[in-house]
Amino acid sequence: MQMNDNNWVSKIKLDLYEISLNANGILYVYTFNKREETVEDCKQAIESFGNILNGKKAPMLFRHAEFSQPSHAVRKFWAKKDSNPYSIAESFIIDRLSQKLIGNFYLKINKPCRPTKLFTNEKDAVIWLSSFL
Repeated sequence: MQMNDNNWVSKIKLDLYEISLNANGILYVYTFNKREETVEDCKQAIESFGNILNGKKAPMLFRHAEFSQPSHAVRKFWAKKDSNPYSIAESFIIDRLSQKLIGNFYLKINKPCRPTKLFTNEKDAVIWLSSFL
């Protein structure tokens, strides 16, 4: 996991994700590049969000491994209002041009129902997400 802060309150590791709650109140989600992410994977992650957050909501920071990219079905599911009941706002760390293209497509075409923003670095993402705490 490439997230910099080591002040973790709780961590869960799934087949495709590492989910960590930081003392800053932000949930960090790292997606591994093991295989293509499915909607069922997302639902499993969301269940884990509820467990780690004790059913409460939090701002979330997402980062995908180098070659991990959400499919059309995953983006369509994730944009729905009720898909993630534990999220207040979401930021995505964009490291590569391909992620930027998919991220911009997600924001403009899928139009997520939660406040969502793309960042090139974790520091700026955390500052923005902190405004939702």
